[in-house]
Amino acid sequence: MTPLPLAGVRVLDLSRVLAGPFSTMMLGDLGADVVKVELPGRGDDLRAWGPPFLASGESTYFLAVNRNKRSLALDLRVPADGERFRALLARADVLVENFRAGYLERLGYTDAAFEAINPHLVRCTIHAFSSPAMQGVPGYDLILQAMSGVMDVTGPVEGPPSKVGFAAVDVLTGLYAALAVAAALARPEPRRYLRLDLAMLDCAAASMVNWASGYLLAGARPERLGNAHPNVAPYDVFAAQDGHVAIACGNQSQWEALCRVLDRPEFLTRPEWATNAGRVRDRANLNAALGEVIAQEAADAWVERLNAGGIPCQRVSDLPSVIERGVLDPSAVVGPPPGQEASGLRWISNPIRLNDERLAVRTVVRAVGEHGREVLRDWLGEEGGTTGDGP
Repeated sequence: MTPLPLAGVRVLDLSRVLAGPFSTMMLGDLGADVVKVELPGRGDDLRAWGPPFLASGESTYFLAVNRNKRSLALDLRVPADGERFRALLARADVLVENFRAGYLERLGYTDAAFEAINPHLVRCTIHAFSSPAMQGVPGYDLILQAMSGVMDVTGPVEGPPSKVGFAAVDVLTGLYAALAVAAALARPEPRRYLRLDLAMLDCAAASMVNWASGYLLAGARPERLGNAHPNVAPYDVFAAQDGHVAIACGNQSQWEALCRVLDRPEFLTRPEWATNAGRVRDRANLNAALGEVIAQEAADAWVERLNAGGIPCQRVSDLPSVIERGVLDPSAVVGPPPGQEASGLRWISNPIRLNDERLAVRTVVRAVGEHGREVLRDWLGEEGGTTGDGP
């Protein structure tokens, strides 16, 4: 078994809902001891997000981002819990939180206070916005997609703007946060107190990559293109007889191969399609011509023929097909932690592999505060202690 790179790192996770918990799950997957601090009796808001729920009443959404953690119930407003939190903080390497701006400060937890408690702490703060005028304003993924320009470039050409089909801004922010924490931990000793700040709006805008550079460097205003690519053509989804196929021609040789496999040599003689730039400018006519050909055969037949010709092409799959019918490597679906085999819980594994080994699920958070006693024992040396809703 390959040693996990963050083994021995202690993370206090005060975050809720998705971006913060996703980031701490990444750290936990890589070996960190992540303690999820939840409000007694209530827990993370994400626990109520459903359906679907398990038969036991647990939110599948909550379970999606809270593996490889342990839950401890604390209310920082309660003096006894605040004292325990400070003791834990003194032993932590990382604190991740996404409270509204000013909340921790009102409880006395300023940067100076954190540094006094733990001069080596990495504090990662996730907010919705970096602009001072927006501080304290809550931000959900839908709102951030709307504000960031992501929604404006997503959806059918003639239709309304649309959100990405999963919580893209939350997930991207979580990945940026996990990267920032890992980088902070990699600093040479002695490490001093470091505050990391991430704004979800900034993360969304930074993820616009080619759209953003096209506007900033060339003044090209983004436009909604459906499934098409703003810089490459053909690169789109086409309707076959019994489904849809995605075709991506990333270079000139693939375009020429496509014309040969489609048995349309006349496409190669059209001057407006001779270069990628020309095909991008004439994308509408190009896609219409390709669509007429693709519609004549079944999707699987096109996938077989185009892949044999060296052209990237795959059928558009639904998630059950991806998970259950062989699109995804079966090893990418991992089961429950040791001792909980009967639960039937499954996750799509963290995509990082170490020496070709999948990152296993070692623990999973289910009940609020369920790991309270063992966390207090492991971190503070307390035997038989209780806190919040812990057993």
